[in-house]
Amino acid sequence: MSVLYTHIAQKAPAASGLGDQTIYYARPVARGVIDTQKMAWHLEKATTLSTADIQAALYGLEDMMVYYLSDGYIMRFDGVGSFRIGVSSRGVSSPDLVVPAHFRDPRILYTPAKEQKKMLRTLKFERV
Repeated sequence: MSVLYTHIAQKAPAASGLGDQTIYYARPVARGVIDTQKMAWHLEKATTLSTADIQAALYGLEDMMVYYLSDGYIMRFDGVGSFRIGVSSRGVSSPDLVVPAHFRDPRILYTPAKEQKKMLRTLKFERV
């Protein structure tokens, strides 16, 4: 197994001192998308659960993630990793001035579990 990659060309950043030179960056290339239905089908083959049961659990998981993340909880899934809310904010001169009006770019942050981290260290790459 390997991750496919290609390259993209971009102008060098001004701060790099390379002038108008074109530089190249690696970009992973997805082989496709594994959606809920396909995951459920594969899990059904490996377990005693039906596709419908697995899909119901996965859709319920989505609802729970929205509920708990929006209430400030970290969602931790053994063997998968954890999800939490992150934001950026404008810097201000006093702690009293830190208010939600200065928050921007709310996002969901993912931290992989140990097995995913191990997988990342041992990835193999193949040029497209």
